[in-house]
Amino acid sequence: MNIILFIISVVSINSRPPSSPEHGGRTGTAAYERVELNFDLKKASSFCELFPFKDVINVPQQTSSSVNARLIMMPASTQPGTFISTEGLEAITVSSAAISKSHKDPSISVKAPPSWGGGEDAYIAQIEVFHQIHCLNELRKEIYYDHYYKSGPPDELHRSHKAHCIHMLLQAVTCAADVGLISHNWVHNENIEEPKTRPMPDFNVVKMCRDFDSLLDWSRENGVKGLARKWRDLKYPGGVKIVPGDGYA
Repeated sequence: MNIILFIISVVSINSRPPSSPEHGGRTGTAAYERVELNFDLKKASSFCELFPFKDVINVPQQTSSSVNARLIMMPASTQPGTFISTEGLEAITVSSAAISKSHKDPSISVKAPPSWGGGEDAYIAQIEVFHQIHCLNELRKEIYYDHYYKSGPPDELHRSHKAHCIHMLLQAVTCAADVGLISHNWVHNENIEEPKTRPMPDFNVVKMCRDFDSLLDWSRENGVKGLARKWRDLKYPGGVKIVPGDGYA
């Protein structure tokens, strides 16, 4: 029996994520693989540059299907602050090792100029959730097309951009493949046709969500400041492979 307990204890110790000082610092991909912070999330996530530095543990959160959620859909000028702005969250800089860890090729990735303050091994990147929020906002604006687009009917580039967003969001949803259960309640609603009392899905589901506020804080602290001006100054350096433009909207 003692031998069995000893074997179990050894297996348990070896299965824990290393966290002692001899495993190195808290920077770069080495820290990503070695520290305990967000250890479980890493096993079910793409490589993420912020995991070693910011705690984005799963927290219980109830989604809402209430009428107040409709405020998000209103034009920004009438309901300011009801949609998450991605301004200032468009870009961060990461190392070539981080690019490789993301299954991308640093040799064709755009380097950030040293003037951006990231050093010689800095590449331009974006945290994907902010692109997804951008795409949701683009679809929201379509509902109020005349409010946001006063230049006339949409052209081909406009439609292509929206199609790109729909495609990216569909892939994000099917990749996550949420398996939460939606129960049904008996609901009475005078605004629907008879019968006004009927079973309806209860979309107020409790989920385990990443701490989005922590993600926002980290991104605002580490995002590239003054990106619009810096982006205008980017010039093709020559000698870097140019890839086809299909899929870049």
